[in-house]
Parts: sequence; C-alpha cells; structure tokens
Amino acid sequence: MNAEVAAALIGGGAGALMGALFGAIATNVVNKLSEGRGDRKALIQSFRLGVNAMRVDAAMYWDSSGRNEQSESEIKRHFHRVLALIDDLRISSTSIDIDKANQLNDEFWEVATGDGFESVNRLADPARVGRLATIAYQLSSVFK
Repeated sequence: MNAEVAAALIGGGAGALMGALFGAIATNVVNKLSEGRGDRKALIQSFRLGVNAMRVDAAMYWDSSGRNEQSESEIKRHFHRVLALIDDLRISSTSIDIDKANQLNDEFWEVATGDGFESVNRLADPARVGRLATIAYQLSSVFK
C-alpha cells in the first residue's frame, strides 16, 4: 500500500469519526432545545463544533492529492449541518450576525469545493488549507 492510499484511509477514518462526534453532539443539542432545556450557548457550541469538523475534513482533503469520495461527502454534510445551525440561531441573533455567518459559510464552501474538487487529478493545496482555516476561524467567531 503506498503512502497516499494509507493517508487517504487514515484521513477518511478521521473524517468519519469527526462527523459521528459532531452528529451526536448536534443531535443532543437539538433534543435539549426541543425539550426547552437548551440555550443559546449550547447551540453556539454545536455550531462551533460543526465549523471545526468542516475545517478539519476540508484541511485533510486538501492536504492530499487525488479523489477521496468519503472526504468529499463529509465536507458537503458538514456544510449543510452548519447551514442548518445558522438557521437555528436566527431566532436569537441579529440579522447582521446571520448575514455574516451565511456569507462566511458560502465563502468556505466556494474555497473548499473549488478548482479540482471531486477530481481524480486534484493536487494538494496547502495555501487553500490556510485560507479555509482563516475563514473557519472568522465563522466560528460570528456568534458570541
């Protein structure tokens, strides 16, 4: 097994683990909110965990070359979960914060899924990893 295949398998497993952890935490937060025991802080924590999971999966994806369908799927899944959490935060946030979060989430999506995404010939892009980290940091800081 060559190093790229091993890295892809390890990265895919780590991404799946992050996705499962985020899914479990998000489900717990949503359940608490529906039962009336949750609060804005728990929702923001879930949002930040989702942004971090999205950042980690995108960074692992762009740190390697070639096609990785599992990572591509995880990036898409995290993006949509974060989008749903932004919508959930709409009730207790200003329209300025919601607009900023949507703008940054869209920007993250454009960078994460741009040039070569889902391509067999995709090359690693360390500069993109850095840009994604910056956007994720800004996105995580929108809600206080």
